[in-house]
Amino acid sequence: MKRIALLILTNIAVVVMLGIVLTVVSMLTGINFGQMAGKSLNVGALFVFALVVGFAGSIISLFMSKSMAKMTMGVQLINTDNPSPGLEQWLVGVVRSQADKLGLQMPEVGIYEGEPNAFATGASKNSSLVAVSTGLLSMMNQKEVEAVLAHEMSHVANGDMVTMTLVQGVTNTFVVFLSRLIGWVVDRQILRNEDDAPGIPDDLLLVQDLYEGERYIPKFDFPTNQYDTSLFVEDNGFIRYNDGKSVQGVDVSEHQGVIDWQQVKAAGIDFAILRLGYRGMTEGGLNVDATFEENYQGATAAGLKVGVYFFSQAITQEEAKEEAQFVLDTLNGRELTYPVVFDWEPPIPSE
Repeated sequence: MKRIALLILTNIAVVVMLGIVLTVVSMLTGINFGQMAGKSLNVGALFVFALVVGFAGSIISLFMSKSMAKMTMGVQLINTDNPSPGLEQWLVGVVRSQADKLGLQMPEVGIYEGEPNAFATGASKNSSLVAVSTGLLSMMNQKEVEAVLAHEMSHVANGDMVTMTLVQGVTNTFVVFLSRLIGWVVDRQILRNEDDAPGIPDDLLLVQDLYEGERYIPKFDFPTNQYDTSLFVEDNGFIRYNDGKSVQGVDVSEHQGVIDWQQVKAAGIDFAILRLGYRGMTEGGLNVDATFEENYQGATAAGLKVGVYFFSQAITQEEAKEEAQFVLDTLNGRELTYPVVFDWEPPIPSE
């Protein structure tokens, strides 16, 4: 059970590290790995992705090999500077002699409980571990054990751990690349799937939200904004758009409580977007914001430019039209200097 738990934790650690590496590579190269397999396959991005995933996992495993071997195999390390007399002293002596002959630094030496076996591992020739099992020590004589240790030390001297890591990395790269390529061919060329991206419904659009990152919104027949997200900066608790032309505003609802609009105006705020209403999560009813009228009167009296927004959770076109009519009815001729904003949020399934 312990070995299974350690294996799971190791794989989680590798996946986390891969995520970090891919993020760094994406930042340095500007490659968006999430969009490398749309209608036209970005072979270059796919190859970089396969290369990073293939080699990063292998290299991470190599650097973790000694610690994982110790934990999963229950290796008891021998103090190579002061081994116990008898078996430990003899094992250390054999390994030290072979390391000297091969021009290597002294490896760590250990013993573990198990069937007849031995192994060598480590990230480099001079940072290795050689371990033998109790089963091997009990069934072989000293000459035979010495031969087994010589075999393991030859792996260290030849850098076989690094060689296998490179082979594994190349194999992983080809597997990831070819599997993605075959998947794209099947999806796009054979099944003729023409969606903009896998998993995105035709009636939704994937956008970059300033606060929430990537999210889906309904796809309407009008252009999206062309704001440069790099120009949005946080300044004294406000988000500002540094293009030299932007003005500062707030959006409010009953959740902000009673608002001193004269103080808001004095703080340098130019406009306010007021929540006019919302659709309830449970029953789906339409409601006027409890402070809409008060906020409208206060903001206009303070000389602010005013717009409104409706918090929508419509799930059909009919519900969206119903909400639009509700906004018009509630405004009832009130003048606005800023737009009416449709603030759609996907309903929470559990509610």
